[in-house]
Amino acid sequence: VYTIDQSDFEIVNNALEINQYQGKINDCDIELSGKVNNFLDYLFADQGVLNVKGKIVAGDIDLWELFPTREVEATGETSVVVAFPTRAKWDLQIVAKSFKKGKFVANDISGRLLMDAFKAEASSLHFVSQEGNMQGKIGLYRFAENQFGFKTDFELKEVNIKTLFQTFDNFEQDYVTSDVLQGTANVGIEMQAFCDSTFNIQTKTMMASIDLNIVDGGLVGFQPLLDVADYVKEKRMLRLFISADELKKRLSNVQFAKLSNEISIRNGVISI
Repeated sequence: VYTIDQSDFEIVNNALEINQYQGKINDCDIELSGKVNNFLDYLFADQGVLNVKGKIVAGDIDLWELFPTREVEATGETSVVVAFPTRAKWDLQIVAKSFKKGKFVANDISGRLLMDAFKAEASSLHFVSQEGNMQGKIGLYRFAENQFGFKTDFELKEVNIKTLFQTFDNFEQDYVTSDVLQGTANVGIEMQAFCDSTFNIQTKTMMASIDLNIVDGGLVGFQPLLDVADYVKEKRMLRLFISADELKKRLSNVQFAKLSNEISIRNGVISI
């Protein structure tokens, strides 16, 4: 549902000049200004392609509310349907109060959006999320009917590591999960994969590189560490020198000043 509260448009030669537009798309507040070239060609000729340049200021964006959805037969859940404009090119500076997609929430967003029939790219993005600051870029690309791919490159500063792993579903792995992590993190994330028109990711195509640095953190109930104590308990010679119970107690809550690691995902294999 598109609602116009206040607007000021002019048609100059073949262009639509948007001096002011204030309104809503569903429940999302929108302010738009800019210029739409080839406007009359688009209206009166089948080959006309809009060329839009301007600035958009949005309120609270909920992806599930803003874009078309459909029910997925296998799960009964509702998913967003990806669709690109077939006769338009967009170049917009974006400012938004917040953005929400599932578990992911971002606030105080700014960036640049480029979109045409084959891609949607958001670059120079900056926003607040996971109790820290994030900057980077993300792109979604159409290769064929119902076949898309996405690529992201983000730098995260001083984020809550537990919240981060919860939000991104532990990055599709179950070795190091949000349940065992504590601390503040600086993270570099590069990720890409294929997906369909409802954002269902083909996990076997996922490639990711995560550069992780956690400060003032902890590993609580991390099973690989607890397994070390169990191993000691099974070895009679080691039990002469090490108290397995005391070791397990200490390893169940390991605090550290700094932890650095690299996590990669490729061909369904997670390397830590």
